[in-house]
Amino acid sequence: MKTKTGVRQSTKQGYVTVQRLLAKEAFGKKTIRSVKTSDAKLFLIKLQQEDGKS
Repeated sequence: MKTKTGVRQSTKQGYVTVQRLLAKEAFGKKTIRSVKTSDAKLFLIKLQQEDGKS
């Protein structure tokens, strides 16, 4: 968040929402180097099925 300057408050709030969502998920706890493309695809599918978010 520190690198996001000059954005509206609503945009910052959106970033915070995504951070909170990722913190709750196992996918969000993985290190970057351990994430596979298939992991990301499965996470996106899960979001779309559960919440309708993408």
